[in-house]
Amino acid sequence: MSACHSSTKSPAASRDPRLISTHLPFSLLPESIKSCGCRLLYVCREPKDTLVSLWHYHGEIVTNMGMSEVIPFEKMFDMFCDDIMPSGSVWEHALGYWNEKTRTPGRVLFLKYEEMLEDPMGTLTRLAEFMGCPFTVEELRVGVPMEIVSLCSFANLRDLAVQQNRRISPGGGFVTTESYYRKRNSRGLEEPSQSRDG
Repeated sequence: MSACHSSTKSPAASRDPRLISTHLPFSLLPESIKSCGCRLLYVCREPKDTLVSLWHYHGEIVTNMGMSEVIPFEKMFDMFCDDIMPSGSVWEHALGYWNEKTRTPGRVLFLKYEEMLEDPMGTLTRLAEFMGCPFTVEELRVGVPMEIVSLCSFANLRDLAVQQNRRISPGGGFVTTESYYRKRNSRGLEEPSQSRDG
């Protein structure tokens, strides 16, 4: 399993500063990342919404692999609550990064997905400061933060040409990039239909 995903080249081949994306828990990060002092951004999500997203994601992989049976939502709910998901415990995952944030203040920025949706400007400002590049007075005056928020909006990201008809292959199956843009809001649990529509 790869520790990070890059659509272009390996992290070692990238120039500094590098941004690396991963779903690994803190405990499984390579020692070189744990000990180098790099900054870490962790985005956690309401567990109920995480469960619904995982269920839809699993369903798309299973369907695209030609397998006949998607795990029923009720069974995945039990697996999720019992911490027997293939991705591990959502609680331990978040706790690993939270503990690192507590152990080394200033190294980990712990964001909540729901807060990012509620206050994208505030989140962007915090992120810029955390990365050591706060917005200048001039950037604020001409609206650079608002432009970034607009470029990062759900609708804009979903509609980018690079996202159209693209497949990503996680572990033998594949998902289309559309599966990452299934919902616009953070309340996915209301009625998860067995057809995975939503």
